[in-house]
Amino acid sequence: MKIIHYAALLAGPALFAVCVTSRADGEGNVAGYSWNARNPAAGQGLDPLSAAPLEAQRDKTSCPERKADGLAFNRERMTFINLGQGENGALRVTGPLTIKFVAQMSAEQKGRAAIVSKWKLADGARSYEIGIDHPQALFFTVTASGKWDQEGQQIVADRPLKPGVMYAVAAVFDPGRRMAFYINGRPSGETTIAVPKAIRDSDTPVVIGNRPGGETYCGFDGVIACVEFSPVAESAEQIAKWAGERGLTAEPEPAFAAAYPQLTPPYDLDVFRDVVRKWHGELQNPGGPYGAYRMTPHHKPDMYASADLAWIRWMMDDLDLTGAQRREWIGFIQDQQNPDGTYRNITDHCPTHAFCHATGALNMLGGRQRYAPAFLNKYYDIGAMPAWLDGIDWKHQWGASHDIWGAGVPIACSPETPDEWRNALFAWLDREIDPNTGFWRKGIECPTPMTYVGGAFHIWPIYAALDRPILYPERVIDSILAMRHPDGYLDARFGYGGMDCVWALQYLSERTQHRRGEVMEALESNLRAMMAFYNASPHRFLTDAHGAESRIATLAITQAALPKLLKSDKPWRNPWHKRENFVIVVEEGKEK
Repeated sequence: MKIIHYAALLAGPALFAVCVTSRADGEGNVAGYSWNARNPAAGQGLDPLSAAPLEAQRDKTSCPERKADGLAFNRERMTFINLGQGENGALRVTGPLTIKFVAQMSAEQKGRAAIVSKWKLADGARSYEIGIDHPQALFFTVTASGKWDQEGQQIVADRPLKPGVMYAVAAVFDPGRRMAFYINGRPSGETTIAVPKAIRDSDTPVVIGNRPGGETYCGFDGVIACVEFSPVAESAEQIAKWAGERGLTAEPEPAFAAAYPQLTPPYDLDVFRDVVRKWHGELQNPGGPYGAYRMTPHHKPDMYASADLAWIRWMMDDLDLTGAQRREWIGFIQDQQNPDGTYRNITDHCPTHAFCHATGALNMLGGRQRYAPAFLNKYYDIGAMPAWLDGIDWKHQWGASHDIWGAGVPIACSPETPDEWRNALFAWLDREIDPNTGFWRKGIECPTPMTYVGGAFHIWPIYAALDRPILYPERVIDSILAMRHPDGYLDARFGYGGMDCVWALQYLSERTQHRRGEVMEALESNLRAMMAFYNASPHRFLTDAHGAESRIATLAITQAALPKLLKSDKPWRNPWHKRENFVIVVEEGKEK
């Protein structure tokens, strides 16, 4: 069998060119070759360069700078090299793939930085991406659908990279089986959970040192000496040999897990709360008002991160604040509100979701909205309600239903809202639910089972907060139990999808007792898988404020069902069906 090896050669003291070449040895094994300043002899027998030199890149300002050890990429200058799809489409890989590169960070990366990217933020335009993100850890993301959905997975290396140190890195994708990192030839993190069965064959070009398209804000700060692509899942032995040939075999940095306490059953949430306290202390903006939190230490403070931490600390019953701290935190969130009631700096969420998220945070902190939400006025029109709900993209309802949660929950929970409005909302929702599954919307086929759950979770809190029975609870429980993975987890990412499933199982089975034993078993196995994920990758468990919120909420919800397995001095709290968390309260004199 002939195996082709593709290499993009990026550096050398005399020859700076970009090419994609292919060759194989007579035995059919991968013919490993590359050339850089550290190992010029490896250039012997190299295939002729087949692409234009680097100087041919159209936008000269985006060209990396030549350095002795490679090409120096600069985030501020938005430098990159566009390899297209490779020679004769050589980089249109959909199956096994190993990407190897030699690189050195010039400084800590200030945000997500792409090193090799075939990933554009548009449906169908995502394939894969390797880069560095907080906390200076490598990430490798792959999707089969071209979207960031349940057909995508991300692995994060189990140890950081340090600026000024040259590393030999390999990322391996074995479809449906395994994704793994190697640093200096040594295993540095892997997953066998929910690995995609293929890579999306998108038209997005492969870009080195940045992300394709107009998303050049993801630039890498550092030197890249070589990048190699192999359409096989290379073995640990092959990768170790490759790193050894480049003289890069030093022991990498200690694993993140060494700095965190390991948790064993029964899990001590008080110990974990101390971990969270240290982590959110790192997110507090230095010199800023109390509560001005950042999504990661390399982000600027924003409303979402500050609201996330209010939710997190409320759930842990850890809001013992001084009067000044409380006022500063509330004031920072209020400062992000516009006069029409919308909020600024809301990342990739819609205005209504941001408003509801801020509403919960302010209520938990004992604060109020600075401005009345005039932008919500259109949602109060009962006559326009059917058109609004019909207009939701129910096929992709996990994200599209943010508008229902963001507008519907606070309006429904606020006491001044007329009952006629709530009755009209429930009439539409009850009519459109699928009695066979308990999910919305009947007659609509969603791409993944989790899409139904994610969409329904943005609606269920309205029912729960108003003590209205959720229809077809047994079918919901049946549907979610059918989603269990043999390894015990409900969501491979242990994120919001898993939280949604855990909430539904705990809330509905407690009220119906339907398959109660199986539900308890599912909650316990999901918890054990989740805590194994924490013990192995604590830096991923608390990777950013918004992602951490979902995992801490999952623990709080699970504790209510399994208090003997999750112990704490004070019970953690489930926020999702507390009506008082979502009531719209505006400062006096600004109600209108």
